[in-house]
Amino acid sequence: MARESGRIKDAFQKRVLDDAARKRRQKKALEALEQDNFHDDPHADLVMSKKVPKFQETLDNRGGSRKKKTRSAEYYKQRFRKTFGQLVEEDLNINPNPPNYTCAQAPPSRFPERHFCALLIMTTLESDEGHLDKLPHVEWERTTTGSPGCTFPDGLNPLECQMAGHPFDGDRHTIGMLVCRRTGFVLKPATKAILGEREIAFYEKLKNSHDSTIVQLKKFVPHYFGTTELRVFNKRTKFLKLRDITEGMAEPCVMDIKIGRRTWDPLATPEKRATEELKYAESKRAYGFCITGFQVYCLSTGRLKKFDRDYGKKLDAKGVVEALKTFLNITPERPACRQLIFELLSFLGRIMLFFRIQQKYRFYSSSLLVAYDARKLRQCCRFDNDDSNNQMDSRAKSAFSPSTSHITSDTNVSEQVALTASVSNAGTKRNWIEEQRSRPILKRSDIRNIENKRNWVRVNMIDFTHVFPADNSDLDLNYLEGIENLIKLL
Repeated sequence: MARESGRIKDAFQKRVLDDAARKRRQKKALEALEQDNFHDDPHADLVMSKKVPKFQETLDNRGGSRKKKTRSAEYYKQRFRKTFGQLVEEDLNINPNPPNYTCAQAPPSRFPERHFCALLIMTTLESDEGHLDKLPHVEWERTTTGSPGCTFPDGLNPLECQMAGHPFDGDRHTIGMLVCRRTGFVLKPATKAILGEREIAFYEKLKNSHDSTIVQLKKFVPHYFGTTELRVFNKRTKFLKLRDITEGMAEPCVMDIKIGRRTWDPLATPEKRATEELKYAESKRAYGFCITGFQVYCLSTGRLKKFDRDYGKKLDAKGVVEALKTFLNITPERPACRQLIFELLSFLGRIMLFFRIQQKYRFYSSSLLVAYDARKLRQCCRFDNDDSNNQMDSRAKSAFSPSTSHITSDTNVSEQVALTASVSNAGTKRNWIEEQRSRPILKRSDIRNIENKRNWVRVNMIDFTHVFPADNSDLDLNYLEGIENLIKLL
């Protein structure tokens, strides 16, 4: 008689599962399903099905035909989420009028109740405008703007004070920056996939990180509100939502200053590097920064003047100085406003001190966006003129008053004696310099309306598509040189 193999033996061996084991398996399956129902993410796509066999089998003769009878118990629990488009479609079937918002019942969760608000701006890539009109709470402005073929959603308009980059152009299909005056947001397009995602990742890191360097850097960049998408020229385009630096300004004067002698990043090709070296070559060689464009309101006429990047590319060392004078409304008849210069130096000085410490990043082709309100500058110029007239009147009175002249001379002598004593007591020149620095160097008129002044002068660091981690622990001398030279020119 041939010997039976172990495999055949196992196949015909009777399998027995008692009731206790069967109940344990059923209970375990039910617990798994209940645990899935309280999943950490109650809105995840998940379809679950469990089958618990009872393992009731009977076998007849070992050599005969096999008869098997199996009964099974199946437990189903399904969860699924619907897309926003499906929810909108269901609501439209119930309510023919487009809803202002959509409510959805979330599956049970062990987390506290959460409320969601979804703002639908663009959900399709189709070119059929009739379909777009059916979308809820999306209104299209049908008026034609300066660029032919450009239409914008309600509340959004092209950013008029955009100084760098491509503006909106319907013929060339170039996408520029948008502004929403109602919310104070500026929408910056991420048209180039790699560069755009790199800048978004940088802003997200600034938003979520608690690193000391990043916390300090957040003080100098525009406030970041995440991203949104729009359908522009029949393409889905992602935009960064940033705070508008000119918000609330009646006559915004804006200048874009690209900092650094080197404007190409470590990943640039030789062709890209050669192209960047030719751009703004003279100004970068002289000062380590370049002016890519600016706009300014003339104080005397109120007329707006714009200078684009073609103007900036022609500037040499002297031209940069003249451009700064034009932007600051400095003329032979009207000197620089002390309050404006002081506030600009205050902003730039803090950024310079940050770059004298930070060794974490390298900033290539990054810019400083400088803005002030020309209407407020007119008021400051009037205050400065009043102060200068008062000083001239006081000097004229002192010249004809013997007692006043005597007091003034005595005061000067006493100040000289005190100054000599302080130098002798200090013992070293360094201590004397520190003591002089501690003395107030501003007049009272310079710190008048300090809160109002801070609102009309602003400086932000922008453009972070070419920010890379530092390879070593050295300072970013490329950026530091440019901002130090800018401060010297002011």
